Amino acid sequence: MSEISTTGAEGLKAGQIMLDPGQLPTSDNLLTLLCGSKFFSYSLMFKPDPPEEIYKERNFKYNSSHLGPSNFFLRLSVGLFDSFLNPVTKHEKIKLVASIYSSEVPPRLIENNTLGQKLLKGVVDKVMVNGHAIFDKVQIREVTSHYRNGWVFLVITPQECSSSSAKDGQKVEEGENLVRACDIKPLILERLKVKAKKMKYP
Repeated sequence: MSEISTTGAEGLKAGQIMLDPGQLPTSDNLLTLLCGSKFFSYSLMFKPDPPEEIYKERNFKYNSSHLGPSNFFLRLSVGLFDSFLNPVTKHEKIKLVASIYSSEVPPRLIENNTLGQKLLKGVVDKVMVNGHAIFDKVQIREVTSHYRNGWVFLVITPQECSSSSAKDGQKVEEGENLVRACDIKPLILERLKVKAKKMKYP
């Protein structure tokens, strides 16, 4: 067993994980590196789960005909839930930020592609409204075959918004507490693969 610390890992906070040599990191490992052993009362979940493979420089949308009789497309949609998986709609003004981490040990934040461009293109942060946010124009500008293990982590991190009222127009009863960003567990999708652009033929 080897102890992997976050020393030198870009953007990671104090925390340690134990991995066997050659073992791949998991979403739980990355969460430990990002947040330590903190307990969270609330969590973010995809609604529904996104695909494990997407195309380079294509919006994060996917066919969801298996969910019902209609053939339609869903965007990358995220919801807020409590520990009993009940939807939560009352919270402080919270911004959700998308980022990409590598699957090496320890995982590192990937900000640029191999050409030096921003890896994520489009609107990468969204303010939650009634416990919900949609990333409708997010693209990844690199195929994951260029990175170790051929896949990456997609991370959605909650952050407090300091620019306006925390209540953000919500009707709050006297004495009622709103969910804060620090109470929400980041959402981590592992083994995301990005393939070359799908060719269009006439």
